[in-house]
Amino acid sequence: MEGLGGVILKVYEPFAGRVGKVSRRLAPAAVEWDRLQALGEAGLPVPEGLGAVWTARGVAGPSAFLMREIPGAAPLDELLRAGDLPPEPWWTGELGPLVRRLHQAGFQHRDLYACHFLIPPARPWGTPILIDLARVRRPLRGRRRVKDLAALAYSLREWRSRGEIRELLLSCLGMTEGAAPARRLLARVESKVQKISRHRPKYDGPLDAEP
Repeated sequence: MEGLGGVILKVYEPFAGRVGKVSRRLAPAAVEWDRLQALGEAGLPVPEGLGAVWTARGVAGPSAFLMREIPGAAPLDELLRAGDLPPEPWWTGELGPLVRRLHQAGFQHRDLYACHFLIPPARPWGTPILIDLARVRRPLRGRRRVKDLAALAYSLREWRSRGEIRELLLSCLGMTEGAAPARRLLARVESKVQKISRHRPKYDGPLDAEP
């Protein structure tokens, strides 16, 4: 992926879609273009897509995806590592509601790590932008929601306490602490976080396979 003066070109090598579990047949750029359009139509914040190209060979051929660059924007994990921390209300006032909207619209991101939330440069912090959308799928089922939330919780452990992550997850779910459904879901998320931690971390970039 590279910036070209105002735009970003994301190039997929042949068979990248199979390696990253995007699609066994379709070119990943075609899939990402479709997902970006679907999320945008659902009112979710996504980059401005400018176009995508692929060959008749589908997943077996190269493909590319072009999007508008947001100058000064950076992934959430990079900002946290640099010590650029959002105000406390942002976690449950912006990030949590965004995840809740994603799931209410019926989508699973499948790579819902901190690195896949793009933060615009304007301060105070506002709504993040969802990126790396090739693996997004629908419909959303309970197990898929748990996987998304576990990925997010796992990727934030370096910067957020267990209690703070729990509060964020409740915001993602739109539930209160004492509710029985919330307790059951949070227990499932915590179990999945432990499973992720026992595997090689897949939190280093897009298109990593799920354990």
